Amino acid sequence: MAHIVVVTGGFTGLFNACLALMQQLQQAGHHITYASPGEAPALLKTLNVSFASLPPWRRPVEKRNRTRWQKLRHLRDRQQQAVADLQMDNFSQTIQQLSPDLLLIDIELHPHIMTAVMAKYSVALLSPFISIWRTPVTASAQLPPIHTNIIPGEGWRGTKWGIAWSWLRYSWQKWRAYQRDRWQKVGCDYLSVLQRYSQTIHYPFRQRFGLTQWLVPYPHSTLPILCLHAKEMDFPHIPHPSVQYLGPMVYEAREIGIETPEMATDKATLARFSQQKRPDQPLIYCGCSSFSSASRPFFQQIRAIAQQQPNWQFVIGLGGSPYPDAPETLTSNICTLQWAPQLQLLQQANCAVINGGAHSITECIHFGVPMLVIPLSRDDQKGNAARVAYHGIGLVHSLQATAETTTTSRHHFDPKQLRDRIQQLLENNQYKARIQKLRKDIQYYAREKIAVSVVEHLLPPEHTLREAAS
Repeated sequence: MAHIVVVTGGFTGLFNACLALMQQLQQAGHHITYASPGEAPALLKTLNVSFASLPPWRRPVEKRNRTRWQKLRHLRDRQQQAVADLQMDNFSQTIQQLSPDLLLIDIELHPHIMTAVMAKYSVALLSPFISIWRTPVTASAQLPPIHTNIIPGEGWRGTKWGIAWSWLRYSWQKWRAYQRDRWQKVGCDYLSVLQRYSQTIHYPFRQRFGLTQWLVPYPHSTLPILCLHAKEMDFPHIPHPSVQYLGPMVYEAREIGIETPEMATDKATLARFSQQKRPDQPLIYCGCSSFSSASRPFFQQIRAIAQQQPNWQFVIGLGGSPYPDAPETLTSNICTLQWAPQLQLLQQANCAVINGGAHSITECIHFGVPMLVIPLSRDDQKGNAARVAYHGIGLVHSLQATAETTTTSRHHFDPKQLRDRIQQLLENNQYKARIQKLRKDIQYYAREKIAVSVVEHLLPPEHTLREAAS
């Protein structure tokens, strides 16, 4: 039995996926500790997993009452303070006390990764993204940057040269953004602080600006990356040598036994709503991104569609945000919940309207629910939506930008187009058939215990020898 420590920044989507991974590893006989900032998540009780509290994870922030000259004159002291604010000494002490055989760390926690590597622990990175690596130009199948809606083979943008151009453009944008940030913060931007910390601990920092992968910065060259999704969700390609796919990570028990007062209120609201629903009425689940506030235009159009289609039943998860309009504006076939039990609703839904988070897409596939994806231009949502469209397991509804601005708050929806796409998902059985086939195709990950096999292969040799001897 190995002691495996899972380290994340505490974001909900990654934590939910890690719950499924920790469950599989625990069932294989390993001792698991979950480490993240703050207090122990209540859901850990359902797994009986140990918890280690880490300092809050935040990027360097400094006082603004200094002139540029003062900042430059005190550059060394400021960088040393920024490095101290990372609180890696605390993390190092925590890990030393835990004495793990293997550390699985969120791929975006660069200081934690560097600290663990230099302390000579076995380390692998957990990636919540479907893909981050660019395939070689010589490869027959190309992967575009995951923040774009490019589908290989479609139009000029989907050609080999169109995809290569999108990578160059992304690289230039990231390089320019980092230079601007470095100038504005006078040497205490995130990248400079990471470089300073790497020099302090003698970590071989490698600066990348998107020419070989999407996650910038990415200062780690040879560490194994564990993708918490199925390879079949991506475009066809030959995976990067560092990447291994663990399969879909859905912890079905996460909504059982844990209940806050807010969840109890939502549960009662949902129960009342379900009682009035007839079996012949389709249920449409609308889940908002936990990274964004509720979109007023989106809710207004859902409300308009609900008025036009009284036989459709809508359950809207607000992601903790308040409903943007007065409750009395809602029709009887709309139910709004602060914290929606997504897994429970997906088991009942005929289709789902989501923003394109990779974990939500995985959960829709897990329950065989066709989806309408409305990406909000956040990180990987557009790329995830493109993959949904490519596999034919749902539709994509692009926001139309107004003339005033291109920010999310100024986007508007075409209500007829939105309604027609939902109706298409409800009436065209091909979407249901394709997602059921994909669901069946990726069940081998659980059946063959791929995740456990991959993780156990990463355990240090001395531990493997001890297990064999015992």
